[in-house]
Amino acid sequence: MFNSIAVSGSNVYVTGLISPLCGSTYPQGLAEFKTDGSGLISNDSDNLWVHDLQTGAPSAAVGGGLCIGKCGPYVTGNFDMIGSSTGSGGVTVWGVGKRIGTWKTVLTGTGAKGLKLLTNPGSASSLAADTYNIWVLAAVSSGYRAFDSADSVSTDNIAIFSDPAQ
Repeated sequence: MFNSIAVSGSNVYVTGLISPLCGSTYPQGLAEFKTDGSGLISNDSDNLWVHDLQTGAPSAAVGGGLCIGKCGPYVTGNFDMIGSSTGSGGVTVWGVGKRIGTWKTVLTGTGAKGLKLLTNPGSASSLAADTYNIWVLAAVSSGYRAFDSADSVSTDNIAIFSDPAQ
């Protein structure tokens, strides 16, 4: 099942319930392809992971929305780490990440990880970009929350990140 597709230059990004082929460790939740038809260019650095809150055990995560900002792709979903073949040693990114060279959080605060729900990782389903901002949305049923803060700012299921290229 695919959730989103975005094109950036000569690359195509796809998110969803994506699992590696037999004997491979990627792609996981997010895949990157060349637009010229030469095939998959993803590697372990694109894998999305979510960790069990009780045991810390990693599981494959599902990628949500994609958009292209000023400098590259942005991804949302239900994940708390991007990168790694095993779910350990990747980049801590909660629910929304950007790729400018490598994957990282869109947040700028000290210790910022991403979207939070109480003290746990939050998730989002959609995002869009304009010249100066990234808009993040969690589409949920009335009365439910997918995240309640972003970069230490309280918010319910919608966030705006300014100057995302930094």
